[in-house]
Amino acid sequence: MHAYIMSNTISTLYELSQSLADLGSKPDFEDLKLGPLLQQPVVYDMFKAPPDLSEVPHITTIQILKHLEKYMRREDLWQKKVDLTKFMEYLCEEYHCETPYELGVRIQSIGLAISVVQLYNHVFLIVLYFTFSSSIL
Repeated sequence: MHAYIMSNTISTLYELSQSLADLGSKPDFEDLKLGPLLQQPVVYDMFKAPPDLSEVPHITTIQILKHLEKYMRREDLWQKKVDLTKFMEYLCEEYHCETPYELGVRIQSIGLAISVVQLYNHVFLIVLYFTFSSSIL
């Protein structure tokens, strides 16, 4: 669990449960018979997710990056600093949660996530440009 979390700048409980199940060649984490994921002490230490959540939220890293792009557009933050706390509050609004801990998301570097979103947008514009340019010729 530590290796997964430390090797991912954005970690989600959902993807962690999927990765652990894959390691054990099982379709679901519960099939590993290790007890509920949310009851694991290391999971609580890393995510601070309330142990009484009814299920692991189905949130992926890709979804977080898409929300980050949407948030940056809405707040016009392309040239300004993104406040992680405010972004987590935004995610709570989007996922109808009271606290960010209910999301099951851990973001270690918002800066790297922003770089990924910016790079994606840059590459998208280049592809769009060349696609449009070649259709004119």
